[in-house]
Amino acid sequence: MRVALLLVRFAAAVVGDERYREQWEADVVGARELGMSPLSVAFGAVWLGSVRWVSR
Repeated sequence: MRVALLLVRFAAAVVGDERYREQWEADVVGARELGMSPLSVAFGAVWLGSVRWVSR
C-alpha cells in the first residue's frame, strides 16, 4: 500500500490540488474493503492526473 500512496501523492502533485491528494489517499486506503487493489486505484489516479495535466 505504500507504493500506492506514493503514486497518488505524485499524481496529486502533478495536478497541483491538495483536495485530490486527500481524496485519492482515502480511495487507496478503502480499496481493499471494496475488493479492489490499492495499486490499481493508484494507477487510475496517475492516469487521471496525467490527463488533467495534459489538458491544461
